[in-house]
Parts: sequence; C-alpha cells; structure tokens
Amino acid sequence: PSTALRYQLREAAKNKRIAEVVSISLVMLGSEGPSKSGLVVLSAVIRALIDIGLEKDARAIAIEAALSFVN
Repeated sequence: PSTALRYQLREAAKNKRIAEVVSISLVMLGSEGPSKSGLVVLSAVIRALIDIGLEKDARAIAIEAALSFVN
C-alpha cells in the first residue's frame, strides 16, 4: 500500500476531515474491497474510521474482511 496515502489518511482522521477519510479509505481498499485488501490497509482504514466516529462502518469492513479470510 502507498505510504503517502496512509499518512494522508492518518492526518485526515486526526483533523476529523470525514469526507477526506472516506475518500482515501475507498481508494486504499480499491475496487476489490476489504476482501482482497492487505492487513496494513485494513488496519489503517478501520482505525481512521473509528477515529472519526464511524465505528459501525469500521466494524462492517472488519467483518467482511474476516469472513473473506475464513472462506
């Protein structure tokens, strides 16, 4: 994953820029979504979503990723 995107995501979450966090998260997850994302990307995205108050969305991404790893 792009290190620059991870830093941008962290900075956006720290400053509560919700739209930017969501946009960068979508770019980082890519067209395949959480099921094909690596653990570094998943961790960064989930942490950022929690930081801006989107816990339900972070949980949904985590569950989708976990289910894809099991299958």
